[in-house]
Amino acid sequence: MPVAPSADASRATWSSALVLVIGLLLMLEGSGWTNQSSPQWIWVIVGMSIALWGWRDGGLRWLTELPGTVVAFVLAGGNRQARRYEARLTSEALVYSLFMVVLLLGALLGHSNMLLLVFALLAGALVLNGYSTVTVLRQISGRRHLPDMVFAGEPFSVHLELTNRKRWLTSWLLVVEDHLKQRGFELHPSVLYERIPAHSSRVGSYEVIPQKRGVLSFLPLRISSRYPLGLWERGFELNQTEQLLILPRVGRLSAQFEQSLRSQSHSRQDAPARRGVFDEEFHRLREFRPGDSRRAIHWRTTARRNELMVREYQEQHDPEWVLLVDLWLPAEPTAHDLAGLETAISFVASCCASRSRMAHDTGLQLLICGRNFTALGEPGQGLSLRGALESLAVAEGHHEPAPGHLVEILRRRRGDGSRKLFVSTHPNPDCRLVELGAEIDAADNALMAEFETPGSAGESLSNLFEYDVAPVPEVSA
Repeated sequence: MPVAPSADASRATWSSALVLVIGLLLMLEGSGWTNQSSPQWIWVIVGMSIALWGWRDGGLRWLTELPGTVVAFVLAGGNRQARRYEARLTSEALVYSLFMVVLLLGALLGHSNMLLLVFALLAGALVLNGYSTVTVLRQISGRRHLPDMVFAGEPFSVHLELTNRKRWLTSWLLVVEDHLKQRGFELHPSVLYERIPAHSSRVGSYEVIPQKRGVLSFLPLRISSRYPLGLWERGFELNQTEQLLILPRVGRLSAQFEQSLRSQSHSRQDAPARRGVFDEEFHRLREFRPGDSRRAIHWRTTARRNELMVREYQEQHDPEWVLLVDLWLPAEPTAHDLAGLETAISFVASCCASRSRMAHDTGLQLLICGRNFTALGEPGQGLSLRGALESLAVAEGHHEPAPGHLVEILRRRRGDGSRKLFVSTHPNPDCRLVELGAEIDAADNALMAEFETPGSAGESLSNLFEYDVAPVPEVSA
């Protein structure tokens, strides 16, 4: 079932319960019911305000949990396992108790044995319900099953397995409540188990759609029951804390990505002088298409055939990639800055996935400059796609990204013919590339000249890739 965020429940204290009781007493005194006098509405209003204050702080919840805890302790007797079960009266039990009080007062004032007998039967049912929940919860164990890999924005299922280790008795109407927490955002999903026979297990599940990458924490499970009458709710916690890493969203590179890099390379003055694995060999002549560069027009063939003809080239082989990621954020980032950071990380993840999908035999090196510096991959070796996605999942932006040992890595890769891409969250990636080069090696201004900057020509990074509806097959769980 889909999960929705739940409200934050503050812990009730005895002081809030005391404030609630004082407010109710002031209301009772101001109404004139105790001394048979005319009501004093000012005291009624003051008492109502104080009682409302205590009720909002959880005073009513504390009053309902106190008798439950006392009765649970008495009913448990010497059973230490039963004493650990939390107990509280439900809202239905409060109405039930009100009827019991009315019957008791009527029996005492009217000297009616029949009303006293009805009161005793109702009280017996209340006590019996408090003890039966202990029997239902006894010898119940559970565990949580998490998926191996999860992507942000995609649903996944969490399976909760409960086991009834009792020899003869069946457990009924058990509710398991989970607690998920991630970066100031909490979820409280619950699963209902109708019946678990003796020496049996049942599996329930709920569905979660994480909207953010990073670590998703699973706090202890709480198992509770109200069986059979619903007057008492008793439960206990299973100390099973786990963590699940939510990977960034992955997409596919669009045709505009290559077009952006080609137009950028043609605009550079040093583009004709670049040789090596970037060289392209002539493949054929074809008709001119919108978007083709005018430099590729073959004028002799165009004049002979009286229509525009362009040269089409093929790369000799796919070069290695070096991805330098600069996770820059202002000192006080806005929501727009954080959204740009997530887009840049998803774009880099899409580049890694596309590289793994289309060129398994070529190298890929990933350099992340954020709050911490991370370097993955070596020259001439492949990069684990899962390792890259996990590093991107925990990467954090900073207003002063850490360069680490970036200068040593780039010196080893200088002039090796690899394709170097620079992805930055800075508003002006070209200026940021110059600044980063000056910071890491002021004596060599040409160190960063080999990098290409996708999106520097005015295109947004979000236009250079498209999100997948489902995870790419190579990395699906």
